[in-house]
Amino acid sequence: MFNENAYDLHTSNARLVAAHGGTLSKRWHEIDNNYDAYRYRQASWAHDLAQAVIEGKPESELNQMHALAMAAAIGSQNGTYTGQVGGTAEAMINTHVRERVTAALVQEYNKTSADNFKAVGAHLGLNIQQFRALAEQVDPDTDPAKLVGIPMEQQQAWLQAAEVVADIEAGFNAFRAAAALEGRVLTKNDSLVGLVCPTTGTGADRRKLWDAWDSKGRTGRFGALIKAGIEVNPIGSVREYRSYDRPMSENKIVRGAMGGMQQFLVDSEDDSIVLR
Repeated sequence: MFNENAYDLHTSNARLVAAHGGTLSKRWHEIDNNYDAYRYRQASWAHDLAQAVIEGKPESELNQMHALAMAAAIGSQNGTYTGQVGGTAEAMINTHVRERVTAALVQEYNKTSADNFKAVGAHLGLNIQQFRALAEQVDPDTDPAKLVGIPMEQQQAWLQAAEVVADIEAGFNAFRAAAALEGRVLTKNDSLVGLVCPTTGTGADRRKLWDAWDSKGRTGRFGALIKAGIEVNPIGSVREYRSYDRPMSENKIVRGAMGGMQQFLVDSEDDSIVLR
């Protein structure tokens, strides 16, 4: 069903989505809060039994509480997990509860998962638009030393660009989480391209996109993508997602002008692009 990390993964992704434009239903919060109450409850049947003895509770009640205290004590011992030498019955029960809670949370979240994906994408899109407007005023990757003497508005735009691109990266992580909650789990950096970039380019266009995606400049991949004139827009549905392979290279051998053969490394889609 669900592995032991499924609860943590689902709830962390859901909260990340909620922090970037998505919503979590009242029922989702109720289920999660109820589980917290279960996990952190102050439960001790032995303590309750002792208190019942002190208060002189009826024998029938004492017998019932004694049986519960015995069951709790036995269940906490190693070897009480059915069919295993190690492990406790208590752990087995907690695992079962955790799995059922996770299933209930996922089921509740699924009611709004598609809307959340769109909402997080729209939130991300607004930040991208804001960054694009700043990039029209000044190159965000300009060397700080070259900012001296330029208009104050451009200096402010340069400073703000770094803050906005940080918001974009945070929003992009939330968009990735929203995609995972919608069933599109993307674990590798290269697979994320299809969430925000066009995936139809070939030849030089393909290489230009990937060069920008790998940028280590001040404003990272998003700054480089926008500077390269690549349209960056979050997809509206996980069904629109398309993977996009990196450009390949191959050896090209041609006859030299003075005879003999020369070998070049070229783009596999466009051999006019000589790589070295």
